[in-house]
Amino acid sequence: MLALDGNRFDGPLPTVGSTYPRLSVLSFANNFLTGSLPDEWTGHFKDIRTMTLANNQLSGSLPASWTQALTVQMQAVSLATNPCLCDTLPAWFTTA
Repeated sequence: MLALDGNRFDGPLPTVGSTYPRLSVLSFANNFLTGSLPDEWTGHFKDIRTMTLANNQLSGSLPASWTQALTVQMQAVSLATNPCLCDTLPAWFTTA
């Protein structure tokens, strides 16, 4: 588990994964993180089950490369209160 919530971190999301190969929970909620969701994170999602990036300033849209991780491995994902994220979720992100 890596929970770095509410630390006033700013700037782009950090590179993660190689240092935490068995990381199952990742949370950067309630900071001032900016930029897009990194494509390179997809190679490190095999053990992540819960990811919280809520209440930041992230922008752009969900990378298509996240498809498998978000639909197969993830149990919970929160991207709430990121006003600059694309307002239309891709079809693969919806649930039946």
